[in-house]
Amino acid sequence: MILDPTETQRICLPEHDHLPKSQKPLFLAKAKTCRGQVELGKEIDELSEILRSSDLATWTKACAECFLRHVSGWENVGDKPLTLDNVLDTLNTTDIRNVLGRLLYSGFVSVEEKKS
Repeated sequence: MILDPTETQRICLPEHDHLPKSQKPLFLAKAKTCRGQVELGKEIDELSEILRSSDLATWTKACAECFLRHVSGWENVGDKPLTLDNVLDTLNTTDIRNVLGRLLYSGFVSVEEKKS
């Protein structure tokens, strides 16, 4: 999936214990905010595509699972353990979409306005 950088904002992870600096992911995604609230919908669909993309190959599964657990506060996804595979299998459910929304405003992932 290729996003037009002229229409994107940068979503980046802060330092993370499980991820070497050289592998710290930097994602580009459309992430619109309105008065501090995330506009759920198409932007979350795009973020879920990024989470599925090859950019995630720079993460270890343990890092991604720790990240998702930290953001969601969950140990399980529905009746399954919170694992990356289980999360990716259920990305289209309302609960997971809500977790992806929280990625943007939890403070664990920051959204930086693209500078012109």
